[in-house]
Amino acid sequence: MAKFFLVFLSLIFFSFSAFCKDYKIGELIDIAEQNSANIRAAQYSALAQKRLANQQKYWSNPVISVGRLGGQDIYGVSQTIPFYNKLQSKYDIEEAEFRVLETRKTNLALFVKSEVFSLLYQYQALKKKIELAQKRLDRLTLVDKYLATIVLSSPTKKAQWQITKDKIRLVERDLIKYRNELYQTWNLANVYLNLESEPTNINFEWLDDSNYKGKKFFVEAAIENNLELKEQKILVSKYKSELSFAKVE
Repeated sequence: MAKFFLVFLSLIFFSFSAFCKDYKIGELIDIAEQNSANIRAAQYSALAQKRLANQQKYWSNPVISVGRLGGQDIYGVSQTIPFYNKLQSKYDIEEAEFRVLETRKTNLALFVKSEVFSLLYQYQALKKKIELAQKRLDRLTLVDKYLATIVLSSPTKKAQWQITKDKIRLVERDLIKYRNELYQTWNLANVYLNLESEPTNINFEWLDDSNYKGKKFFVEAAIENNLELKEQKILVSKYKSELSFAKVE
């Protein structure tokens, strides 16, 4: 019986350890990206478009004909020969479409990661608020217990006691609100993460003077790496290729 009990405790411990663990925020963001079916679908669509683009480089298959004329069998093979630069223009069009899909896939992945990043920081901030509110509630409860043990003779002291009770009710209300928000925020984040349970701890990195490079740096980086601008540039090159192909046609 004792041996069975020890095995049972071991199973519970290992199961709990498997479900609850420490994570770095970067690890959770990677999990969200890997779990996203939308990102995988966008990736497969881009790969299919890439194969279609590569096919445009080649000539059409030859056409073999078999017939009979004047009592004799005749055979023929014909091959369509494209005009100069026609295949390259077709390839450029489809290749540009591939790069558009690839950019959209990257943009989708960035959206998922930024959404999880934001939700996890909100989650951590709410945990801090709950911790601080609980400490404040504990202090006010001690004051309330102390005031309950002494004789409050003056109206001022009775008023202070009532103020303390009101503060306790306010903090309790805030705690309920924070816990509800924490539950909702975690569920929103877990739509992307699909974890069995909340992590025991998440290691966060917070901005400080040593790693904050200034507003100008971030604005310039955002413009330079903007995926929507990149997509528009690719579309311009695609339209140029379509114009070139139309001229050949």
